[in-house]
Formats: sequence, structure tokens, C-alpha cells
Amino acid sequence: MGAGRYRRGARQRLSSGLRESLHGNATAFGYSVTITASFGAVQLERGQPRFGDLILFGIGALFAFGGLEGVLSRGFRTPLDKGIDQVVTLATALSFISIALAIATAAGVASVVEGGAAWFGGALGASLVFALVESLEFMLAEWVQERRGEA
Repeated sequence: MGAGRYRRGARQRLSSGLRESLHGNATAFGYSVTITASFGAVQLERGQPRFGDLILFGIGALFAFGGLEGVLSRGFRTPLDKGIDQVVTLATALSFISIALAIATAAGVASVVEGGAAWFGGALGASLVFALVESLEFMLAEWVQERRGEA
């Protein structure tokens, strides 16, 4: 095998690098944006957090994802399946919907709940809404792929 077989131009290398950096990271990126902006939304409603509020915010996010994972994995006994790449790519392109609704949820919770409960509830609500609405985005993406006649 000659070295010439593996030569690629800068455009091909850049394209390959971008694909690799995006592959599998889009959902995590969407959640990172969600939880960061949700923190800001709670802070706008409730003011500067104390250290304990930060802990409660983190625990709220953890409860949401940990609880959903526990249910979907049947008590952490069954691995969670990965999605088809084309469906994941399309679904995450739609994630602006789940992100916006999650941030609005955090703000809504913080506007009606006070103290540490606002921080816990803001993160819990935002995380649950993000996961559930993103699930609907995945359902829509899978439906679109099926209508296209693709896997």
C-alpha cells in the first residue's frame, strides 16, 4: 500500500474532522446549551445563587436524567440503544425546539417556586422537558427517514 492512497486535501480533512467532532456530540451539545441557559433563566428570576442552590440545581438535573435512564434501562439492567446516524443528525437539527421549551420551563418554575426549590425544580423541569421534547424530535426525524425510504 503506497502512501498516495491515504493522501487527502485540506478540504477533505476538514470535512472529515467536522463530521467526527459532530458525530455523537449533538445531543450533548444541545443539553449543555439547555442547562447553561436554564441556569441563567433561574438566576434572572431568583437572583444570585448561594452555594447550596448550585448543588440543588445540579441534583435536579441529575434526578431528571438518572430517573429517565433508570426507567428506560429497566433499573439499569438493559443498555440504552443508540439511534441511527441519519435520524440523530436530523433530530438534533430540530433541537432548537426542545432547548427553547426547556429554558422556558426553567424560567416558569423559578417564577412560581421560591428558594432552593426553584433551583432544583428549574433544573429538573428543564432537563425533563429537554429529554421528552427531544424524544418527539427523534420520533419526527425517524418518521421523515421512513417516508424517504431510508433506514
